[in-house]
Amino acid sequence: MSIIMICSEYQIDLDEKNSQYWANMAFSLQREGKPKQAQKYYEKALEIEPENISYLINMGSVLNSQRKHAVAVKYLRYVTEISPEYVEGWINLSVAYLGDGNLDEALICCNKGLDLDPSNAIIWNNRGYIFKLQNKFDNAISDYDESLRLIPDNIHALTNKLIAHGVLKQWDKVKSTSKKILKIDKDHKDALYWKAVVDDIEIRE
Repeated sequence: MSIIMICSEYQIDLDEKNSQYWANMAFSLQREGKPKQAQKYYEKALEIEPENISYLINMGSVLNSQRKHAVAVKYLRYVTEISPEYVEGWINLSVAYLGDGNLDEALICCNKGLDLDPSNAIIWNNRGYIFKLQNKFDNAISDYDESLRLIPDNIHALTNKLIAHGVLKQWDKVKSTSKKILKIDKDHKDALYWKAVVDDIEIRE
């Protein structure tokens, strides 16, 4: 047990009505990769302070990590109700809906997030991923390009863009995108795979 966790337990013993002490313990457990235990402490923190945005977001995160997406939706939806201008709330809610298989609601959340912050590269990438799952590859690529305009070395957007180009058999773009990725990560599995596909096509031609 870390020093922070020992201190948090001591603080909880001294004042169990202080929500921050419960949340500190929860966050420490979350960072140690123990979401199930963290969930219990966030529940206690939220009993004391049910509208704390930080606690609600973190609760959603630990639930998502346990694949309890439907439960996560309830907490994260509440964030967007009490603080509709908070962009992170829409981002996290879209992730929960995506995990729960509700692509339509996930897309709505991304659109709300982009209305609030059109320069958010994460949302552009996430929305592109949703479009990809809906087999709307041209829309997906357009969103990945916007994400990459904002953060050119975004490896997640580059990888998603690469796969979309591959599905569409746009080999020149597959080649150029895989090259960009391999400059960042020479062992990137998806980039190596698609590079090999293009190399094989060029040899056979």
